[in-house]
Amino acid sequence: MIPNSPTSLLSRQPARWAPPRPEMSANVIQEFQTRAWEFKEPAMFFVVDTAWVAADVVGHQLFDVTEGDKTYPGYYGRKWLWGIPFLLAGRLLSDYVIKGSPLVRAATIGTTANLLMQVRYLLSLSPKFNITVLLLHEALLVPLSLLITGPGEIA
Repeated sequence: MIPNSPTSLLSRQPARWAPPRPEMSANVIQEFQTRAWEFKEPAMFFVVDTAWVAADVVGHQLFDVTEGDKTYPGYYGRKWLWGIPFLLAGRLLSDYVIKGSPLVRAATIGTTANLLMQVRYLLSLSPKFNITVLLLHEALLVPLSLLITGPGEIA
């Protein structure tokens, strides 16, 4: 074999570096059980948001001014989409600015999310609709927000 010929270069392949393989648990269920707590808080935001939208669909049917035909197409979908970021904004405000008891923090989370959601409708919908919906959302969201108030005071 000639030292630097093309065939000799092909036969001498450098050792390839490979990342170390992670230790895999023999049991996927056991692995999930050890990490399930990591998903609890995000899952609760999803549950609260979904329950808010579902209860809102029912709540809008209770009042003549807010019946289903008075809401525009996409109302509930947008509420479901924007609910989690608005709830998160309320949670941050409740954890780092307001603090206090769980009920005060739940009221802060619910009111913040409600007001952020309502800002989008102030100019496009009637004042009677806006007031009714604001009160309806507050009655639905504050109790639901107790599920995501989190731990006590953060230092």
